[in-house]
Amino acid sequence: MKVMIEYFPLLITLITVIAGFITWGLNEKSKRIQESYKRKEERYAELIKSIKGFYVNSDSPSLKGNFLQQVDLCWMYCPDDVVIKLYAFLETVKKNSSTDVQKETALGEAMVSIRNDLLKDSKIKSNLTPDQFKIYSEK
Repeated sequence: MKVMIEYFPLLITLITVIAGFITWGLNEKSKRIQESYKRKEERYAELIKSIKGFYVNSDSPSLKGNFLQQVDLCWMYCPDDVVIKLYAFLETVKKNSSTDVQKETALGEAMVSIRNDLLKDSKIKSNLTPDQFKIYSEK
């Protein structure tokens, strides 16, 4: 019994150090998740800002270039579903045979994927559909 009492402070110190490492590890993981979310949110915001470059009223090469650059950067942080939907939208824009409805549907699907990616860890459940995403011009 006397031996256990002698090692009691050492045991308390060991438990404190282990608990500290566990807390530090969980904190670092939380920071990485938050940083990843922030990068994706910034990337998505740039995508959405530059999407208007693909429409007749603002056929802007600089906006298109920025959109394409953001799509390329999505390969680093975004889930497969988002990348696939973004490329599907670009394919509809590239084809002269695609109708405006097909382009809007492809873009809506990409936007729903983006929204679902950003909301996946929150308690918010999205019921929006691709056809509900609209682009309005200022004119």
